Amino acid sequence: RHDAVMRRYRYQIAARRSAFFKRLIWWVRQPLAFQAMEQAARCLVGRRDFSSFADRSAEIAEPRVHVVTASFRRGDFLTSFTIEADHFLPRMVRRVVGVLVQIGLGNLPPEAVERFLSQTVDDPAQWTAPSSGLFLERVIYPGEPGAAVREAAHEAVRHAAAGGAGDRSSHDARSLDQRGTMASTRAGAPEPRLIFIGATMTLKPRTGRRLRLSRFSTW
Repeated sequence: RHDAVMRRYRYQIAARRSAFFKRLIWWVRQPLAFQAMEQAARCLVGRRDFSSFADRSAEIAEPRVHVVTASFRRGDFLTSFTIEADHFLPRMVRRVVGVLVQIGLGNLPPEAVERFLSQTVDDPAQWTAPSSGLFLERVIYPGEPGAAVREAAHEAVRHAAAGGAGDRSSHDARSLDQRGTMASTRAGAPEPRLIFIGATMTLKPRTGRRLRLSRFSTW
């Protein structure tokens, strides 16, 4: 696992209650302002210090994380948030999602994400999203398709940061990713599919029949 070039996590937020999918989603009762959430998510892209989003009790060797993708895909029932980076800090994804949801609810301004990345604060811990909606979607290793491009981008960011151009590099990466973020949320984009990971659910309680869904299948 230490040889991985990139990891991709996905978090699933539901607009409606569902007993069937309860363990696979986070049901947010109030409507969310996705435009504000998408604006805030763009600030995550680049090589940034995610100390504010990490578990302080954990040992963290490198708090600066290179995020290459942070985007939403929306549907009538399900909204999925995808984030891909070279590594992740403990509880980082859940706290990022929690902050984005607070922005969507109007409790925080979109600029809050930039503040949390610029300063080390404890605020995001109180908004940690539940674990039910979080899935490790993909791990990319050297030699896999797309790995070389990701490695090159990662090294470019590191080189720029070492040369004192880290802010510009982060800005360029964010600008590049904005096109992908907007493309994934525009009208007509494919609706997100729900991820199952080894879930077992009773379909007919009277007969006791169960459906065991295979690992990493999608609905």
